[in-house]
This record gives sequence, C-alpha cells and structure tokens, in this order.
Amino acid sequence: MILAVYLDADRFKIEQVVTFGQPKVTNLRGAQQIQHLDVMRVVTPDDLVPLVPPFDPLDLRNLDIYWHAGQEVVLLDDNQYALLEGADSMLRATRFTQQAPNENNLKNHHMQFYLERVSAKMNSPERVPYRNNFNLFNLFGKDRGS
Repeated sequence: MILAVYLDADRFKIEQVVTFGQPKVTNLRGAQQIQHLDVMRVVTPDDLVPLVPPFDPLDLRNLDIYWHAGQEVVLLDDNQYALLEGADSMLRATRFTQQAPNENNLKNHHMQFYLERVSAKMNSPERVPYRNNFNLFNLFGKDRGS
C-alpha cells in the first residue's frame, strides 16, 4: 500500500492494489487523498494485523485516527466471503475487544492460511453479509460483576 502511494505521487498509473493482512498505514485524511486508487484489502476474520493500530469506536470524529483505504474482502469459512468498506470495516475490530489475543490470531496472518482461504473460494465463491456484533454499550464483553 505504501509503495502504491509513492508510485501514485510520482504519477505512475496504478491499475489496482491488492494487499493481504495489511495494517493501517495512514489516517482518515490520507485515506481520502488516495480514494481514487482501486484498493482491495484481503483479510481473514481472526488476523489482528489489519486492525493495527487499534481502533477506539469513541474516537470516530478524530481525523488523525488510522484508517484503511479501499474495500476489505473478508475471507470467511469454506467458499464464503464478505465485502466491507469505511466504518463497517473499522467496526469489525470491536469483536477483538471482547477476547484476548491467541495463537489463532497469528495463524490467521500467515500467507499460507490466506492462500488456503482463497483457494477454497476459486470454484464457487459465495458473497454473504458480514455479521458484526458491535454494541456500543458492551465494548469490552459481558459484565462480570457480582
């Protein structure tokens, strides 16, 4: 993504940018400046790297927060995938506030895991809606009190 930004600034013609497990590399203003690029970010549901730096849902009005450009393709199980953009993509991160990071998160960032997920979708991919469990009143999991 960073290379594409530099090439675009030098007036190279960029047809499409495809990244796998890309972390956020710019803020909201930067993402708006490169919105003319055709960016497809491929992610797996449990890969934490695309969510770095972390997102605070209460900070949506801050233009300096890190933000992704383009469309996010979430490689779900079997032949299923979902497409997300903008705030929908950012809100996908809220599920990670409700669980501790684990080894599965690391496995989900390996390129071999991405290739297996892509391969499973080669014959009959099925686009499905992404189910986000975002709840502003329960960002950090169930109340464990009493």
